[in-house]
Parts: sequence; structure tokens; C-alpha cells
Amino acid sequence: MNALNQATLAEAKELGQVIIEAKDLTIDFKKSGGSLFKPKQYLRALNGLNFQLREGRCLAVVGESGCGKSTSAKIATKIHKATQGGIYYKGKNIDDITSSEELDAYRREVQMVFQDPFSSLNPLHTIRYHLTRAMKLYHKVTPEEMEQKLIDILEEVGLTPAKEVLEKFPHQLSGGQRQRVFLAKTLVIGAKVILADEPTSMLDVSIRIGVLNLMNKMKHEMNKAFMYITHDIATARYFAEDTIVLYCGHMVEWGSTEAITQNPQHPYTQLLLAAVPDPSRSIHDKLPTHRSLETPMWSPEKTGCPYAARCPNAKAECTEYLPEPVQIASNHYTRCHLFS
Repeated sequence: MNALNQATLAEAKELGQVIIEAKDLTIDFKKSGGSLFKPKQYLRALNGLNFQLREGRCLAVVGESGCGKSTSAKIATKIHKATQGGIYYKGKNIDDITSSEELDAYRREVQMVFQDPFSSLNPLHTIRYHLTRAMKLYHKVTPEEMEQKLIDILEEVGLTPAKEVLEKFPHQLSGGQRQRVFLAKTLVIGAKVILADEPTSMLDVSIRIGVLNLMNKMKHEMNKAFMYITHDIATARYFAEDTIVLYCGHMVEWGSTEAITQNPQHPYTQLLLAAVPDPSRSIHDKLPTHRSLETPMWSPEKTGCPYAARCPNAKAECTEYLPEPVQIASNHYTRCHLFS
């Protein structure tokens, strides 16, 4: 084996095994309204999204509300079906996973953590019920084994004393504790991929870091693969190794989180980073200018760059066709006519 192949294998091992891969993921939703005699109209929520989720790594999907972040996770959990392209689980298109055994295995290994931990838990049942039910669905264990496993997992996620927590109802826990319960639920089930949809946005600022540290522990020590969906690029910088910046369902910049946050190239990424609070910046400093505050509603028929209406650097070609991906550096890409 030559040195190049050895280096490639070493890099692949360091990156971790790919569990989920999205290829040219595109989805259109039918608009409501219209008449019988008019053609159907569609909204394009995602346009050509590509990503990989690897063991022991986190991919952050960053963008404002309505950009398609949560939609990508819902396709991965088979809530929505892609119009074009698809998501592949260990090399197999998830649309082809139809047998009950395969579905059970997929749902066990790919779990979603939602934004509001209170609405994710049944207020009429104790924490013991939630975790016990999850374990019974996917594992065969004796009552003694189950009790010890529940205690071990609650201690693992920082909920102590575990025996007391098991008997509590969701309303008796804080928001951060409820989110820890939901993360404990993914561990009980045995998830390998965790799709975290704004998991800290409903929490007090003072306890967000605790939940992020727990997910970091799950990533590094338990080798979990994470998709971290957020509008806050500052927390993405803290937690994720890789980042995709989405705008109107389009990938506008992607690659290494460090490269994107230290050297942002796309005007939208620059705007997101400029909005992050910085104690060294004067309160009189203005954000980068943009021509419009309106976010366009994208459709399959539209052409050009979706950010053109807001971009202060827009050129004539920006409204004519979508720019091709341009490599800025190793593991750093953007779509912008400024580089074409």
C-alpha cells in the first residue's frame, strides 16, 4: 500500500464512518389555494442539499427560520419524502426501507430531539414511564437489568439522584432537565444518529452550555453522529466540526466550521456572523447592509441566486442563474458569483 492510500485511510478513520448521506436532496410542497383550471403551484423548500453524518462528528445546519433546516431532518426521519435525490442510510436509500424489521432498526438508530422538551414528553406520565416504554419497544431486558440501566443512563446525562428523577413528572423538571431526559431516551433506545432540532433555543442562556456539553460528550465518548439544526452560528462554532449555511433551501456556504466562521465568504454568512454579539465591538457598529429585508418564496421555476434581492454585491448574472460551487480552501466551499 502506497503512502497516499495510507494517508487516505487514516483520514477516513479520523473522520468516522458515514452513517447517513444526503445526495441532491430536493423537496417541493404544493401551495394551498388555486382553482381547478389553474396549474398546480409548488414551493421549493430544499434545492440540491448534500451532506454526510459521520460517527463521532457533528454537522451544523445554520440559517434563518424557513430556510429548510428542519425539513431536511424530517426527510431523514421519513416524515417527508424527497421530490428528487434522497437520503442513504449505510448506503441504502431510506425510501427502500419498507419491511418492519428494517424500519425498526432504522428508527432505533436515527432519533430526533425536538426544540421544546416539554411538548416532547407526556405530562401525564413519569420519567420512568417514558424511558421504560422506549426500552421495551426496542430491547428485551429483565426488570432488574432495566432498573439498573435506567439509573446508569440518567447518571450519564447528569440527572441525579436518578431514582428520584425516575418518579418525577415532566412539569417537575426544569427545561434543561427535560431536554436531558430526551437525550437519555435516545441513549436508552440505542440511537447512533441524533437529529437535534434547535435543542437549546427554548432554554435559558445559563443552562444551554450544559446541554451542549452533554451532546459533546455523547459525540466524543459515545461516538454518536449529530445533525445540529440552529439559527445561532455561535453555538454551531462551539459544537460542530462541519457546517452548512442554508438560505431559501440552497447551500450558500459549507465545509469546516472553523474555516467558515473564521473566513466567511458568502455575504449571507458574513451577515449571520456580524449579528453574533461581540463585547469588543461598539454598539454603534452597523451590520452589513442588505438591499431588502424580504426573504423570497422560492419555486422550482425560479432561477438565479436566492440571496440576490438582499445582497449588496449583486450583479446582473445573480438573477439569471445559480452560481456553481467554488472551493475557497480545503473543505471550504461557497456558491457566489463574486467567485465565479
